[in-house]
Amino acid sequence: MTLAALILIVVIASAVYINETNPETQERRQLQQLRETLNTPSSAEYLGKRIYTATGDVNTVYTWRDQATLYEALVIQEGATKTYTYTLQRDELNATMSPLLAQALSERLFTEATQALPDYFEATEPTPSYIRYFNLEEKWQLNWGLKLANYTVFDADFIVEVSTQTGNVAIYINSLNEAIELTVPEPPTITEEQAIDIATESYLKQLEYSIILSNTSWGLGVTIAGSDYIPPNALVWRISVSGMGYEKENMVHASTAYHIDAHTGENYIGITV
Repeated sequence: MTLAALILIVVIASAVYINETNPETQERRQLQQLRETLNTPSSAEYLGKRIYTATGDVNTVYTWRDQATLYEALVIQEGATKTYTYTLQRDELNATMSPLLAQALSERLFTEATQALPDYFEATEPTPSYIRYFNLEEKWQLNWGLKLANYTVFDADFIVEVSTQTGNVAIYINSLNEAIELTVPEPPTITEEQAIDIATESYLKQLEYSIILSNTSWGLGVTIAGSDYIPPNALVWRISVSGMGYEKENMVHASTAYHIDAHTGENYIGITV
């Protein structure tokens, strides 16, 4: 091999090495791998890369969008990758982050908030709500509920807000600690139909010439401490009744939420709006 050929080989090898180790080349390769993993359509627009550090970890997110569908790849500090595909609903179309990613960023806070709960409690899947303020700040609000032996724990909520711009996760409401002392109640002796009848009868006495437009059962649940009119650890049916009637000679529309004790049938004072 001639010296010229040897030099050429060295030059080519050096160029290949420099190209392979170039950060831009590595980024392009990673983007292509992520697109293949996410199976993004060719028409999807790359929205960019964001690095979130607000939770204490370094989370790098790559996002694509095709019409109303977001494709997201979350690369965590240790190098593992999680992917999310989410189709935005009508009132979420301005969102640049999916609620699935918001939930992933909230995992640490959620774990810390629930670790003191006894094993017989079970957290529900979070309910997401998209919020966009007039200053264009975007947030996802995630609301976890609580179940106790298949009973809903009424008003036991863990709600966080996640900023889509910074990834910052902040606790909005945390009432889980108020449920720690609850015990599993005895099975109900008052049926749902009976509870609806009790609530309806109470509504008819609430207004003169009352007309019932609808009644809705929100199911059976256990109450936590903190209410002025419902005792804690009570098993109750939550019933909403809507209608109209006369109050002080004026026609009014009113909806009232009743809590009917599932053991005694006692009708705790409802809230009317």
